[in-house]
Amino acid sequence: LLTDLLLLTKRKNEEKFLVQDYCPRNMIQLGDTYAVSGLCEPGSFPLWLTLLQNYESRTQEVLLTFSSRTERDSWVDLLTPATSQIEGEKIYEGWDCPRVTAVTPFTPEDEGEV
Repeated sequence: LLTDLLLLTKRKNEEKFLVQDYCPRNMIQLGDTYAVSGLCEPGSFPLWLTLLQNYESRTQEVLLTFSSRTERDSWVDLLTPATSQIEGEKIYEGWDCPRVTAVTPFTPEDEGEV
């Protein structure tokens, strides 16, 4: 997950990932997971992710599964746009989205950090 882009990747080896798909962050929707029984392993925590405009300008649905509710909730928080407590105010419109460059590796200290 980048500031303005979501990359769906698959691990190629210990050091490399292969990009399977990507989508602008403002073109992502999260869906209900009540209708996924039988599609996931028991004890997993599913999440429907819809890319409204992927790299081929097509809509793509992806079912993600997580090993813990904490991990799933962390990703839901990251993928859900921030909302303001002030009525009518929007936070970080697409044109005002900050860009960040990672210059050092990050190792999470707590289980809930992504």
